[in-house]
Amino acid sequence: FGPGGKREMNKFSFSVPLRLLLGFAEDYKRIIVNVKQELILLRSATDANAIISDDAATHTLKITNLYWRVPHISVSDLFRAKILRQLKKILQYIYRLDHGSCTNTLYCRKLNVNHGL
Repeated sequence: FGPGGKREMNKFSFSVPLRLLLGFAEDYKRIIVNVKQELILLRSATDANAIISDDAATHTLKITNLYWRVPHISVSDLFRAKILRQLKKILQYIYRLDHGSCTNTLYCRKLNVNHGL
């Protein structure tokens, strides 16, 4: 069946939910900020492994359209600045933990941070 629901000879369309192909998309419900996402598909030079038939050599598979549907959220500049400030605080804290300048000894021990004690 084609995109309009009409039966077309030698053409078909289907959709595959991303959660079936990629494990991280199965239950990931959080927002990813300032990250470019790409989907790279590698295809064989021949259609031999894509078609199961007695005369598979005579058939070809041609991909005409491919859609990458990922919901995007547009936020206001004020909210974007708030998110980036929070992210900056988290990154600064992680940097301090990595470089051994953690001041809360009990918390650092819980995180297994070697801070020179």
